[in-house]
Amino acid sequence: MTTMGETNPSRAGRMVVEVRARSPFDSVPDVAPGEAVEARMPTGTRLGLLINGAVMAPFMFLGAWFGFGWGVWARWMCVAGGLILTAQEIAGVLTYNQPRARVDDDGVTGYPSHRALWPRFVAWSDVFGCEVTTIHDNLGRPIIIRPALKGRHGETLMELYLINTPIDEQERIVDAIKARLPEVEVGPRPE
Repeated sequence: MTTMGETNPSRAGRMVVEVRARSPFDSVPDVAPGEAVEARMPTGTRLGLLINGAVMAPFMFLGAWFGFGWGVWARWMCVAGGLILTAQEIAGVLTYNQPRARVDDDGVTGYPSHRALWPRFVAWSDVFGCEVTTIHDNLGRPIIIRPALKGRHGETLMELYLINTPIDEQERIVDAIKARLPEVEVGPRPE
């Protein structure tokens, strides 16, 4: 894999999709059994989002109160925006120390989208494959890795939303998922 300091011009500005299932012949990444791998949003980002919501929600409510020249519809939109920011603020405080994604021996826990307020859990007994989408910047460095857990019939069980997490933690999550994927049956190894 490309580290943050290296560039890969063949992947510059591209999105790469890779389908992973572990065969008996694959090498298993260095993830110890029982080890939980987590991807967290940096503390400064989490704190900035909480401060932004705490400052903006009162302004939305004040806009509804002091918007004298506005129509009724605009005032109700301010109230709705303030309520949405307040709900996001409450969810942010309740989930402040939770990781964005966690892979352990039981399964995968993570946020399926940027709109999800609470994480979702998928057990390993339901996972039969993983499709990994990697988006690269213009210099060919990976900036977002988005694993999609697939079920027995190829249906998407959950796409992990790992934006705002460091790229090395995203790579560790993908390696941990690959290490725990069930082995698929393949024919004899060609010689």
